[in-house]
Amino acid sequence: MINFPVFEQLEVNDYGLYPGTSEQPGINIHFQPGLTLILGANGLGKTTLITILYRMLAGAYDLPRATLEAAELGGASLDVKPLNAWDKALFASRVQDLAAHATATLRLTIAQKTLTIRRNLKDLSLISFQYDKEKPVYDEAEYQKLLPKLSGVSSFGDWLLLLRHMVFYFEDRRELVWDASAQRHIYRMMFLSPEEAENWYSRERRILSLDSQYRNDTASLNRLKKRILAEDKALGDEASLRAELTSLTSLQEEDETRHTALSTDADALDAKRHELRRNLLAAELDVDRRARALESEKLALLRSYFPSDKQTAQHLYSLVIAQNHCAVCGHEAPAAAAELSERVAHLRCIVCGTDLAPDSSSGNVVSLSKEKVQSLYEKLDADRLRVTVLKSELENVSKKYDAVATRLIETRADIAERAKQISRIENALPQGNEKQAKAKSDLSSLSEALAGDKAELTKLADSFRDIVDKANTRILQHSDAIKRSFASYAGGFLAEDAQLKWSPISTTLGQTGIGKVSFPAFNLEMSGSNFTERTPRTGPQAVSESQREFIDLAFRMALIQVAGEGTGGSLVIDAPESSLDAFFVKRAASVLCRFGKPDTNNRLVVASNLIDGQLLPEMIKGGITPEDKKQRLVNLMSIAIPTAALRDNRSEYEEELQKILSSGGLHG
Repeated sequence: MINFPVFEQLEVNDYGLYPGTSEQPGINIHFQPGLTLILGANGLGKTTLITILYRMLAGAYDLPRATLEAAELGGASLDVKPLNAWDKALFASRVQDLAAHATATLRLTIAQKTLTIRRNLKDLSLISFQYDKEKPVYDEAEYQKLLPKLSGVSSFGDWLLLLRHMVFYFEDRRELVWDASAQRHIYRMMFLSPEEAENWYSRERRILSLDSQYRNDTASLNRLKKRILAEDKALGDEASLRAELTSLTSLQEEDETRHTALSTDADALDAKRHELRRNLLAAELDVDRRARALESEKLALLRSYFPSDKQTAQHLYSLVIAQNHCAVCGHEAPAAAAELSERVAHLRCIVCGTDLAPDSSSGNVVSLSKEKVQSLYEKLDADRLRVTVLKSELENVSKKYDAVATRLIETRADIAERAKQISRIENALPQGNEKQAKAKSDLSSLSEALAGDKAELTKLADSFRDIVDKANTRILQHSDAIKRSFASYAGGFLAEDAQLKWSPISTTLGQTGIGKVSFPAFNLEMSGSNFTERTPRTGPQAVSESQREFIDLAFRMALIQVAGEGTGGSLVIDAPESSLDAFFVKRAASVLCRFGKPDTNNRLVVASNLIDGQLLPEMIKGGITPEDKKQRLVNLMSIAIPTAALRDNRSEYEEELQKILSSGGLHG
């Protein structure tokens, strides 16, 4: 069985997207047992907050893109890969200071052990990781070893699989109840011991690797047969030339692989350079525009210091402030310009330096407020800070690009020079019957190797089939509990009768036809308006859109309950379905809140915009009381940087929020 993460607290500090309030800067969410509802308008960072929660656990690593995008998950690689530079800067790119000092801290429990994870949001790097009173860990590799052990999975790849397919209900999720290939990974991970799960995975990957090698070697064998039939000449016995050719060819292949990797890195860094240059240019334009606006305001302020009959003095002071030039003596006067600007900005007399209160009755009192000038100074300082940060980042990326570009040029030159050497050696090798003899020898060796590979494949497949059959027996022991739990949740969601049926899928492993393996799987059967009995629903297209989403949720809830043995887990839902009829809304909200009942150890985290309909009010009725409103309701409209739409229409947004809360029984 498995230990699911149970979220306790998330803190986000010094991140520009979430300034927080004067009482509570940043974000500080205490996840209570039951429902936590995150509400906001478009653009306030709802999905960003959910992604921060995910990235705190996954770090700057993920499953291979080929795995995430594969049509079928079964047999896919779970070897974790580091994120590229773009994805590491996901949170940094959303704020002006590139998240230079932003950090996040997540506290959670796994198997009754308290874990604390701290990361930099600039690049997702690990600051520290600690569980219970053990010594803190500061190394990402050590973190990736400890997390699987604590959760009871076999590898960090399985940990990421658990997060993506069970804990987080993302928009790009797989629909598990209809995805048999994903189910077999989930059951392997949840219901087998870590050692058994790893044995399954490594054996399956070994078979698929050998299967791929066998198919490639078979293709090579066929090409060699054609060449033997077509050629009647062979290389001579120039052993030294042949050895040199073999060595050069091996080096050439290594350099070509290196060249491909360097080209990819150079392209990514070059794209990042161009983006930073565009951003830097825009930021410098902002500084220039803001500085000119400030000078204009200061000169306007200066004009208000003088009555109309003092035009000459006004002109002289304006030249000093605007151009650092004294028109009386003709000298440059930067110190005088700075002093006059300081007096203007702080509402002191331009001539004698006397403080002038904004409400003074003096004839020289200015009409421009001190707060407006100060605001312009602050904005100019912020713009200049962004320019500094962008310049530093551009310099860093440019250095990396130059280093990669230099290595790329050197590698390209080595490849070109070595190609000439290979060509000269190939032309120098004499023609003769030995080529044909060697080809036939190679053909014989390859045929023998293929026969050996086929025998090994068959042996591995038989052994793996035994492993899966034993696993099926183990998983079958939990099938009734899974079916009962699913029926309970699905019955709450749906008016129709929905049941799971244990239906192992017989699939050929690889493409060499070595036999089929019966993988564990459930199928969905459901009644309907046009069916007298439950019928198989073999794909998501066989049910309505609303049914599809909540059937899949019911399946996940059932697996969390059974595989976690009731010890609790977390389910994070981003943007739940809103286009539901009134009858279905109440049932959906009731089941979601049942999973997240406060008297369980489950955490249900739902992030949503202020959507129409009754889903949010019904969830509030079932999961939030007036007494725990502050703990369970996160209002991003009071925490996040407001969008233009929110600034211009705040009263309408607040009114809509109050309608939702009032409909849910939360007033005031």
